[in-house]
Amino acid sequence: MVDVVFDSQAGSFRIRTATGSLYLLELDARRLTRFAAAVEPSVDHLDVGTSVLRRDGETLHLHKLIRLSMGLPAAFLLQVRIDDPAVPTLRCTSRVVEILPLAHPPRAE
Repeated sequence: MVDVVFDSQAGSFRIRTATGSLYLLELDARRLTRFAAAVEPSVDHLDVGTSVLRRDGETLHLHKLIRLSMGLPAAFLLQVRIDDPAVPTLRCTSRVVEILPLAHPPRAE
C-alpha cells in the first residue's frame, strides 16, 4: 500500500474510498474508471450511501490527478462529457482508505 500518488508518477493503482467505491487509475495511459459501491463502506460511512455518477464503470480520460492521498478525498480532472470535449469535469471522492499499486497495468481486450 502507498500513502500518496502524484500526477507525474507512472503505474497503475486500485483506490478504495470510504463509501466503498473502487477506482482503477492508470497513469501511463491517463485513464480512470470508477466502480460505485463495489465493496463494503467504511464503518463511518455505513449510512452515507453512494452517489451514482454519469459514466460509472466506463474508462475516462484523466487530464490531471489533482490529489490522491490516504485519509483525504481524491480529486481528478476528467473528460466526462462526450458532447463537448473542451470541457473537463472535476470529480472528488470520499475519503481514500486504500491505495494499492498494481504489478502490471490491465490488458486491453
